Amino acid sequence: MTSIAEAAPGRAGALRAGDDGRPHSLGLLGVAGLLWLALAALILVWPDAQEVERTGALGILAAGLGVAQLAVWLGGWFSPRLARLGRFAPWLVVLALWIAAWEAATAKLDLLPLPFFPSPQAFVEVYTDDWRRLGDSLLSSLQLLARGFAIGAAIGFAIGVALGWSKRAGYWIHPIMRVIGPLPATAWLPLAFFVFPTSASASTFLIAWRRHSRSPCSPGRVSPACRRPTTTSRAPWAPRRVS
Repeated sequence: MTSIAEAAPGRAGALRAGDDGRPHSLGLLGVAGLLWLALAALILVWPDAQEVERTGALGILAAGLGVAQLAVWLGGWFSPRLARLGRFAPWLVVLALWIAAWEAATAKLDLLPLPFFPSPQAFVEVYTDDWRRLGDSLLSSLQLLARGFAIGAAIGFAIGVALGWSKRAGYWIHPIMRVIGPLPATAWLPLAFFVFPTSASASTFLIAWRRHSRSPCSPGRVSPACRRPTTTSRAPWAPRRVS
C-alpha cells in the first residue's frame, strides 16, 4: 500500500506545512520558534522590577529553544521524521505565551508579590544552584523504585506460579488475595508507616505491593504460561466423584 506522500509527492510538503487544517501542522512550529525568540527578547531587554537572578540564563534558554524549534521547522521540509514533531507546536505556542505573561506579571511589573508568586528566574535558580542535591534525590528515588520493583515482581511471580501449579496453594492463597488484592497501594499508607520502622522500608513495601499485583503471574492475573499443564489424572487431594 502506497503512502500519501508516495501517491502525491507534490502534496507531501503541503501536508507537512499544515494545509490539511490540523492544529499540529509544521507551519505552526515555526510560529512557536518565533514566539520563543520574542520571549527571550522580552526577558533580556525589559528591565526587572524585582530583585531576581538568572535573568540572563533564562533569556539564553528561551532563545536556544526558539532556535531549536526553527531548526526543526526548517528540517521538517526535508525530513518526514522532523515533520512529525510539528504535533507539539500548539503546546509550545501556549507555553511561550504563558511564560511571557508569568514573567511580565512577576519579574517585570511586580504585580504578583514575592514569595507567594516566584518568577521564572526562581525556578532556573533552583536547578542551577541545587543541581547536586536534586541529582542525589533523583538517584535515591531510582534506587528505591528499583528495589521495590524487584521485590514486588519476584513475590508476584512466585505466588502466581504457585497458584497456577498447585491447587493446595490456590486453596489457601486465592481467597486471601481476593480480599486484599483489589486494595490500592495508597490504602496501605497508614498501616505501612505504622508497621515498618523506617519510611524507606515502608515505601519499598508500597512499591512492591503495586508491582506484584501487576505481574503476569500475580494472583488474579495468572497467564496461561504460568499455569500447570492440565492432565487427565486426578489430584490426590481432589474429592472423589460419587456416581
